[in-house]
Amino acid sequence: MGHRCNLIIVENGTFELFYDHWAANKLDTELFWGPEFARAFIEERDARPGYWVDDGWSEGGCILDFDSLHLLWYGGQDVRWEANLNLVHAELMARQWPDWHVEWAKNGVFDFVDKLGVPRETVAGGRDLDVRELSQPMFFEDKAGGYSSAEAVVSYRSNNQSRVAILAGESLSCASDGLTKASLMKLVDDFDLKTFQEHIPPAGQWDGIVWGIHFDFDDHDIKIWYPRPEEELPDRLEEKWPSFEVTHCGPDYLWHKDMFPMLEWAEPDHEATKRVLSMIRGSLDADTRNPAFSIVEALKEHKPDSKIELSAEVLHHRERDTSLTGRKYEILKQLEASLYH
Repeated sequence: MGHRCNLIIVENGTFELFYDHWAANKLDTELFWGPEFARAFIEERDARPGYWVDDGWSEGGCILDFDSLHLLWYGGQDVRWEANLNLVHAELMARQWPDWHVEWAKNGVFDFVDKLGVPRETVAGGRDLDVRELSQPMFFEDKAGGYSSAEAVVSYRSNNQSRVAILAGESLSCASDGLTKASLMKLVDDFDLKTFQEHIPPAGQWDGIVWGIHFDFDDHDIKIWYPRPEEELPDRLEEKWPSFEVTHCGPDYLWHKDMFPMLEWAEPDHEATKRVLSMIRGSLDADTRNPAFSIVEALKEHKPDSKIELSAEVLHHRERDTSLTGRKYEILKQLEASLYH
């Protein structure tokens, strides 16, 4: 139970490591406002020298590097899953970080230790690598109607001909032992877009496209995009396909969208911008208490006689300094005025 993260400040050639048990899913709003606010937020957390969250438990984090004016981060909620929201958020966030390079850590905690010169073994090994293999979209009926497990755009180019499919499965499955060039091409070739579009449920019952990969068998290139960081993904793809050059594009899916515009792509458009701004505004007055307490309250309401004990780790949380909320509202007001006037 928790949203664990490491938060790191680099200054004068050294780094300081902080930890919070509940902050990872809020980093998209807590880091949004600029370096001054980000520093204040990080320094409110627990300083934990040498305490690294491994790749199995880390759900976010950042390096705030004042020496190189570089923010390397990942976290939040919707921006970790919806690539169009991630791109919109990045564009809006950049306005609050002038002169800084703000970068999404597409390889998660591996990017953090690589930047700091810490061995990857420090954070590796906590991830369960059992994955759901690529398959045709899975349709079944539930109480709300039709539902489809279909989250990946998988495409290939061979003999100068390109094909595309929307498949079910996880990104790491593209590096599984059982996947071959022949089996991947068959999966894509067997996909029927017309049938898929006839059966796909309406918005709200289908989460839409989450990640994508393109195999160029002519030029021996692989390009993959996925907003959710997967620490081992590039390395495992390179091991599986050793003669290919692998490019991990993080949340940037627009190149794939341009290749296959006939698919149902989410857009980084006005509606996406409204969603991101609403998310940021809603965070300003959000409950800053340790989420464990509200979870306990809900459990007690459901089972009044239950005995609940909280571990020490669950209590590693600091409430946000609400004295800065007024300044954040003013920043948001100015941002919205620049966008809509």
